[in-house]
Amino acid sequence: MKRSIIDLFKDALESDDYKFKAAFLVGSLVSYESNDTPEKEVQSTEYLTEILGYLQSVNASDPDKKEFINRITETIERYLNWEDDTPSES
Repeated sequence: MKRSIIDLFKDALESDDYKFKAAFLVGSLVSYESNDTPEKEVQSTEYLTEILGYLQSVNASDPDKKEFINRITETIERYLNWEDDTPSES
């Protein structure tokens, strides 16, 4: 059975070392190695978009986890909007 990226991310957030696991997962998706071809970039962007949608629906009661989710959400949003922010060559 193939697991979705959301399943992996949920498992990461539910573990005791959620900060490490979730940050590692997101970090690997925004890394150069995960985006060195157009196909990999498209797949990473799709995964990050799915994770972002999930994170926006999470309602964490733990203040530390809530802060972490906010920071990881901001990281993903910055990455996904990076191309929009780069100056175009004229």
